[in-house]
Amino acid sequence: MRIKVESPGKIFAVRSKRVGVSTRRVDDTTFELEIKDRIRTVSVRLPYELYEKMVDHAERNEKTISEVIRKALKDYLDKNP
Repeated sequence: MRIKVESPGKIFAVRSKRVGVSTRRVDDTTFELEIKDRIRTVSVRLPYELYEKMVDHAERNEKTISEVIRKALKDYLDKNP
């Protein structure tokens, strides 16, 4: 990761291919910087019955659909390297 300070007192730029960066202005001289792992968005076509099972599972377990999919995919890939 490369952090570049443009000039004293100004916002700095962070450039990296592996992380996502967001900033939030707190006041005139303070900024909050959040650096997180980059996330990719993937579209998947599912049979309606599988989708309904997934939604029901997510609701019962108080999870998002994304959390359910990530866990299922991780479990599958861990078992089938």
